[in-house]
Formats: sequence, C-alpha cells, structure tokens
Amino acid sequence: MLSGPLVGAGVALAGSAFRTMRAAETTIRPDKPVSSLVQDGPFRYTRNPFYLSDAMIYAGIAVLRNSLWAIVFLPLEVFVIQREVVGREEGSRG
Repeated sequence: MLSGPLVGAGVALAGSAFRTMRAAETTIRPDKPVSSLVQDGPFRYTRNPFYLSDAMIYAGIAVLRNSLWAIVFLPLEVFVIQREVVGREEGSRG
C-alpha cells in the first residue's frame, strides 16, 4: 500500500528539514525573518521541504482513506500553497 510510505517519507522529510534549520540556528516560522539561508539537508533539493512533506502526508492520508476527492484536490492544495504562501514569503523577503 502506498499510504504508509508516503506518510512516513513526509514525516521523515519534515523532521530532516526541522533538524537542518535548527542546526543552522535559524527560525522555522515562516512569519519571522531568517538569520541565514539554509542550503544543507533537504534544502539542497527543494526550497520548501516543509510544504513538500505536507503534500506527501496529505496524499498518503488521502490514499489511506481511499478518498478520491482528496486526491483530486491535491493539485489545488499545492497550487494554493505555492501561490498564496510561498509567493508571499518570497515576496516579503525581497
């Protein structure tokens, strides 16, 4: 079954991102300014591992619950996060 690996990988990714940010001594809060640009750990591969892990966990739970609607709406969730959250975070730092 796909749900367990998706949720597990999402949790592991979030944990790795959290540890990497803590090691860099910067905040994980998106509403606070960061003290340094983190490029280690999962940040080597994606600028937003927390949001990627959220999508993985969401997809895993949708598969586990056999929820077609949740799976259908996953691209919309990713689009909204990209546009409304990531876009604002990146725009506010420039």
